[in-house]
Amino acid sequence: MAYSILAWGHAPSCRDIFALQRRAIRVISGLSYRADCRSAFTTLGVLTFPSAYILECIIYVKRNTKAFSSNSDAHQYMTRGRENLAVKFNRLQACQNSTNYWCVKLYNRLSPSTKALNIKSLKSKAIEYLKKHAFMSMNEFLEAGVAC
Repeated sequence: MAYSILAWGHAPSCRDIFALQRRAIRVISGLSYRADCRSAFTTLGVLTFPSAYILECIIYVKRNTKAFSSNSDAHQYMTRGRENLAVKFNRLQACQNSTNYWCVKLYNRLSPSTKALNIKSLKSKAIEYLKKHAFMSMNEFLEAGVAC
């Protein structure tokens, strides 16, 4: 499921894969067909498909931080979002579905102390956080406030 998830993790067909994952978790947990499986994900310690995509995006940006520009590169003002990476403006919706756009948006939701961690520590902390919350969509992660 995680093979090249950065390339196809935001595609519309991912809903089908996530539906299959939820079905498998329901079977493993012995839940009924329409039962909520969020608690089953947390008790089994399995990342949901959106959480796996979020994790890969965060690790991708952390490994390639030099390839992205930060908000402080644009000006010298002391704003509250100066440590965040700059999300490039995209006129077309197709460009907003790109890997770089979503990876930067997801990475910016991390706290500054979490961003300062090395890759190994960041990955373990992110996995722990994502397993605990079992996000069912990326929007749910973005609306949750500062992560980790």
